[in-house]
Amino acid sequence: MNDSGKSVAKLVQEYGITDIKRQVLVISDDINTLQGSLTIQDGGDLKSLAGQKGQESIATELKTTQFIRFRLGVGKPASGSAVTIPQWVLGPFSTEKREMDLFAYLMGHTTQALFMLIQTNDLAACRKKFAKSSKMPKPSELVPTTTLESPIRIEGM
Repeated sequence: MNDSGKSVAKLVQEYGITDIKRQVLVISDDINTLQGSLTIQDGGDLKSLAGQKGQESIATELKTTQFIRFRLGVGKPASGSAVTIPQWVLGPFSTEKREMDLFAYLMGHTTQALFMLIQTNDLAACRKKFAKSSKMPKPSELVPTTTLESPIRIEGM
């Protein structure tokens, strides 16, 4: 079980956070979001967390789902694959499938979304511009990436 909620609850208490809806933002991987895509959520019920154990733990500990969630799509193994979910999420990137390129793209995309959210405090506009959970990035949007030491490009932000 993922116990992220205990750590987040401790931070909320330690820093005296009183407005969870506006002051807590959780970024996590998500197998139910298309690989390379970003989903941005807030509120909803526990069902809206769609099996993301870390987010479920946080919602349980905070006793609310009223916090911002950036879900980074890592996809999941093909149906019938012998690869388990932990192996998929924690395993190495596939060069043939450009998984490192997709992840680097996603990191840059997520950074831009966070930057916009911080600047504007407009979650709806941020979601509209950056959340594309049903569409993978085009191959032309991907940059060949061999390391994730610094995949994020913030020039012009």
